[in-house]
Amino acid sequence: MQVKRCPSCGGEFFASVTECADCEVPLVLPEEYGRRKISAAGSLDPAAGTVAVREGQKEWIEELADVLNGSGIACRMALAPGCTPGGCGTTYRLLVMEEDYQAAVAVVETYYRDMYPELAEAQAGMSEGACPACGHKAGMEATICPECGLVLVIEEEDGPQEE
Repeated sequence: MQVKRCPSCGGEFFASVTECADCEVPLVLPEEYGRRKISAAGSLDPAAGTVAVREGQKEWIEELADVLNGSGIACRMALAPGCTPGGCGTTYRLLVMEEDYQAAVAVVETYYRDMYPELAEAQAGMSEGACPACGHKAGMEATICPECGLVLVIEEEDGPQEE
């Protein structure tokens, strides 16, 4: 019988299942799972087509790299553009292969939810127009909470950032 595996937790599922019930990441065939584990044990080729999953301080990016490697997704860290070792030297990007981008994002988001369960509450309130800091009903169009002054709108680029 054909099965699929979760690249995050290693769980096995029927072939008809597409997503891990626990980790909410796309499942892979056993052969792909093995390849991901092998490639994660080695280093990610710097010349390969990589995209950035996250950008941040070195310690946080190292932690996320450990999470991805533990999930069987090969990754590497690189200084963020414009951040040289002699300059700021502290902002890094977490890079993965283009084909692993969606799975890597899902693993990182699951990790965030596990680390910060209060974020789910804040996101639920925000979807109803409430400020995540003070709970004030600021409205869906508000960019700053009139009660506490929290900036409610942060514009981010969607999709992977090419390296």
